[in-house]
Amino acid sequence: VLTVGSQANGAYLAPQLLSGDYRISVVLDGFKRVNLGPLKVDVSTTVTQDVTLEPGAVSESVTVAAET
Repeated sequence: VLTVGSQANGAYLAPQLLSGDYRISVVLDGFKRVNLGPLKVDVSTTVTQDVTLEPGAVSESVTVAAET
């Protein structure tokens, strides 16, 4: 598992990956998770994969317990 962050403009880079098939999972608070792949990566190539995030439900729970 490789975790990378994105730049302010949304671009991300995962350098020096070995050749093979990869899956991408994009996660950001307030948005739905996006799962992509398999994406084929070959030696000495650049693969571009744009991702569109959709707003997701933001949930919060509060637990109230009475003392007896």
